[in-house]
Amino acid sequence: EHDFIELHAQVFGTIQAYQHWLSEFHLATLRGLQNQDILSYFISSAIESAVPVISRTVPEKISLSACRLFLSISSTIKPHYILQYPHVQELLLKATNGELLHLPLRVSVMLYQALVSMLILPWSSVNDDSQSWDVRYSELCKVVNGITNSYHQYVNTSGWSEDTTLHEQAKPVIKQTFYLLEQIIALVDNECKKSKTLLYQATSSFILEAIPLVHTYITQPDILDVLMGFFYTIFKSLLSEVGPTLTEQITQTFMSLLTREHLEETILQEDGVGNKVVEKFLNL
Repeated sequence: EHDFIELHAQVFGTIQAYQHWLSEFHLATLRGLQNQDILSYFISSAIESAVPVISRTVPEKISLSACRLFLSISSTIKPHYILQYPHVQELLLKATNGELLHLPLRVSVMLYQALVSMLILPWSSVNDDSQSWDVRYSELCKVVNGITNSYHQYVNTSGWSEDTTLHEQAKPVIKQTFYLLEQIIALVDNECKKSKTLLYQATSSFILEAIPLVHTYITQPDILDVLMGFFYTIFKSLLSEVGPTLTEQITQTFMSLLTREHLEETILQEDGVGNKVVEKFLNL
């Protein structure tokens, strides 16, 4: 069984190794308008092979390898017809419904990165008027809503602000939601203005909603660590989109709440999370 899993994962890895060559082939077909059927067959075959094994019932190593292949297609080749594939449409529907959140975390992160890359990165050799930005932005918002839906169910519950039991119950969902969004936002660190703008527009309301969580979880370093990582990634990747006003609001929130005494208490946390919090606070 182990050999079979290893072999299956290596097959996807071998196909992925040719993605840069396929990207050049893709550009050549667009320039010469030849062999497009061959390239489309290569891409569709890869997607049809990879997507079905991205599942909780499949060994994680195989699913991860399949995700890497799909991520390479969506972020390196970037074919303008990728949204037309039934398997891709199926993934977007599952993302909208939040079904992909039940995958192993590493698989889930990479799959969401692949889907978001597909929706925000400019398609290769396609002019801006033909990029279908409106359609892609609509799908991106659905993906983000799918990620944040469980989180919103908690924070929109009546009495949330004062219910400490609810705060404790929500912690696993908060950690997963913010970590996923942090990994997605990190994608655009070196991307074009259009990609950054689309992602910020799709996540801006969530960013605003996240600020009060600092007040709610100020005494819990494990959540503070996640929140600081999230905001630090926003500043690193989307600073120009966030703008000076919101940047000041976020930094002032942390500065006013994390006093010297609180930081000293945080450092003394036995599990080492306190040191991470202080380090990220200094980075902010």
